[in-house]
Amino acid sequence: MSAIFNQAGIAIYTTPPPEKITTLLTQLLQYVNSDGEKFPLITALISHLIFEKIHPFIDGNGRVGRLLIFTILKAKNYDFGWFVPFEEYLDNHKSDYYYYLDTGLQNTNGFLIFMLKSFLSQIEDLKKRVLIEEKKQYILSPRLEEIYYLLKDHKTVSLDFIKRRLTKVPDRTLRYDLKKLADKNLIIKIGKTKGSFYRLI
Repeated sequence: MSAIFNQAGIAIYTTPPPEKITTLLTQLLQYVNSDGEKFPLITALISHLIFEKIHPFIDGNGRVGRLLIFTILKAKNYDFGWFVPFEEYLDNHKSDYYYYLDTGLQNTNGFLIFMLKSFLSQIEDLKKRVLIEEKKQYILSPRLEEIYYLLKDHKTVSLDFIKRRLTKVPDRTLRYDLKKLADKNLIIKIGKTKGSFYRLI
């Protein structure tokens, strides 16, 4: 049996004795396979926490424990986890991750909130990357490209603003161009009245 000590020499975590490992793992598997938790991601995160506490060595087993998260999600038909660059976020927030992992049994809500925020942050980042790659696939006409970069430079613009920049283009054509950009999920229209405006997605 091993222990982790703080700077004062006090044991802050003691690994379970070898003879209890089999029982603890059996209990963990029962929890994973049960239907008691409504949200599979919560099941996966709690299982990760418990697995790390069962691990009988002081060096931890973070990568296998995090792999367990995605394995559980896949088993419960939530395959999206494999595409979330989770390791990258945890590497960049290592001290917070270790803190919430160490205190997870006493502060499970804190651990879950941190891990869920980590997932959300990486999903948002992944979404941005996907949108960037999708936008690269579009070949825009010179006029559509000009409108697109107008929005990029000015954040939000009205139809009147665009008309003042493209004075030779009829209103009907500009409306059609804006609709084409919206259909490509490059821009979004905010509002339905004359006071509506456009911005990039």
